[in-house]
Amino acid sequence: MSAPVRLGVVLLCHSNLALAARLVRLWTEGGARVAIHVDARAPEAELAQMRAALADRQDSILFSRRRPCRWGHFSLVAATQD
Repeated sequence: MSAPVRLGVVLLCHSNLALAARLVRLWTEGGARVAIHVDARAPEAELAQMRAALADRQDSILFSRRRPCRWGHFSLVAATQD
């Protein structure tokens, strides 16, 4: 019998970080691991609130380094690879 499959999610977000945190919470409650990239232009205060909202999920999430992203530019690929 094979091991169960675990879902991994890469989340790129730039606004409405409170909603993004709710999504991350739902995914991690279901057993997923989530890599999160927050655009460097997102307000630092919103990011701090997101980190606080997910403080109890540190074993299931990873925040990647922040970089500014532009729609349709390679920066989105780079953020995904981080």
